[in-house]
Amino acid sequence: MDIVAVIDTATNTVVATVSLPATTEPFGVAVTPDGKSVYVTGQHSNTVEVIDTATNTDVASVPVIFPQGVAVTPDGKRVYVASGTNVTGTVSVIDTATNTVVTSVPVGIAPYGVAVAPDGARVYVTNEFDNTVSVIDTAMNRVVGSPIPVGSVPRGVAVTPDGARVYVANYGGNGIGNGTVAVIDTATNTVVATVGVGVLPVAFGKFITPGSSILWGVDSLLPATPDLFIALKDQAGAPPAFWGRYIGEHDALSPGEVTLMRNNNCRVLVIFRDTTNGELKTKPKAIAQARAAIRIAQKQMIPSGVWIYADTEFPDQSPTAEWFAGWFETLQGQGSPYGAGVYGNTSNGAVPKFGKAFCDAYPHFPNPAAAYVYTNQAKPGQPKPGCDFKNRNFDPAVLQCNPPTVIQQYALKCAVPGTTRNVDLDLANAAGFASMWKP
Repeated sequence: MDIVAVIDTATNTVVATVSLPATTEPFGVAVTPDGKSVYVTGQHSNTVEVIDTATNTDVASVPVIFPQGVAVTPDGKRVYVASGTNVTGTVSVIDTATNTVVTSVPVGIAPYGVAVAPDGARVYVTNEFDNTVSVIDTAMNRVVGSPIPVGSVPRGVAVTPDGARVYVANYGGNGIGNGTVAVIDTATNTVVATVGVGVLPVAFGKFITPGSSILWGVDSLLPATPDLFIALKDQAGAPPAFWGRYIGEHDALSPGEVTLMRNNNCRVLVIFRDTTNGELKTKPKAIAQARAAIRIAQKQMIPSGVWIYADTEFPDQSPTAEWFAGWFETLQGQGSPYGAGVYGNTSNGAVPKFGKAFCDAYPHFPNPAAAYVYTNQAKPGQPKPGCDFKNRNFDPAVLQCNPPTVIQQYALKCAVPGTTRNVDLDLANAAGFASMWKP
């Protein structure tokens, strides 16, 4: 019987093994962003096994022909699996809510490795026998453009954290035994460099950003400016990776702000401000607010796949379970181009005003794994860093129902030296960062 070993990263020791009775030759492994599920491909059993990490048990088996590489989208909704033989090639798309294959995308012959772009918009697939990489548009689940010639026998593939480059390990290399790595520019989908490496590289892996993929950023009610951006960079020792800004009937990012973010490779955390107007009680009100958020985001030219976080941070808003249901059902429902999140107080003291209602509604959301929470609270007992621009300790307070808490606001109204402005300070994990708008 084949197994998956579970390693404790604190001690680098195996702490558990998961039996896979239906699998022969486990090959690819991918973890959902919330860490609750692991997908393992079984090459010769023609299945993808699903492991529940809470119990370390095999809980589902998904039929897929000769599966190899596997990757999960940043929102946790879909799993892309390379599937094919030496004469065929497809990528199977699994819906994580039902653990069933919902569609298959034809690619090149013998697909091997799979990698998803950080924003979830593209999937890159190596075609081992075609010596190419196919690019899949995840919104339509179809290949876009022509296959990209990369080198001999491409296998492993990884995307850089900023999504600008794709690195492909060519097992056959230059055809005389030496391996190569092809570098693809994602803006043009062309190879811009080829690097000679050792013999027979496979290179399954991912890029790891500093701080275990914890990104530092800010949020502000007032507009971002070039002078403020430079002052933040000087104070923190690095530019903010993201900037939280509000949209609403009377709030919008100016074209100048969008250009500033684009030129500095800074993402935008999209916060919907109009939910701060009064109590949040009924489902119809939530549906109307979610629809307004979609309309305003589209008018702002915010692309699909970005999360909109409803501002529910104030105690007097007291959102109900019915309101949460309306917000998430609308933004996670069919026809919505955006993801759904909330910005609120997850502390124990706020349970009557926020936590209980959210957790009552949470199991019934269309996709709980992608119901992201942006909290303004740290885990109880943790020291407060205050206005420390170099803090990278991501330790948010998480509600009892354990939703994916992906962004933490750790300090309020921090004065920025050299300016007359102040900002709030935030941290985001990889899933939170992937939920943001990349102008």
